[in-house]
Amino acid sequence: MARKNRAWYPGAIYHVMNRGNRKALIFKEKGDYQHFLEQVRDPWLAAWIAGTLYAATDELHQLFVEGRSCEFRDVCIDSAGVVLGITIAAIANAIRSRKRSDRKGTIC
Repeated sequence: MARKNRAWYPGAIYHVMNRGNRKALIFKEKGDYQHFLEQVRDPWLAAWIAGTLYAATDELHQLFVEGRSCEFRDVCIDSAGVVLGITIAAIANAIRSRKRSDRKGTIC
């Protein structure tokens, strides 16, 4: 049973993946993909902010758990982990992009 379509309106923020089921493209035209990229603007900064906010809320909830404490140091450590993950993802993305551009230049 398929789920109901969600309401769409201009200016809303939606969770979007780059591919659909079975690796099907979800962007019908190149302009759609460009619009998506313009909306994301800086995904690395957004990932760091989201990861750091998650770490802060995780520490905050520990105030209410007996035997645990809320430590700013732990938020900083978790935030550094987010930066490390982003760095690894950016390096992998750069390597993948380079390999794609190298393949486009070869004639088979």
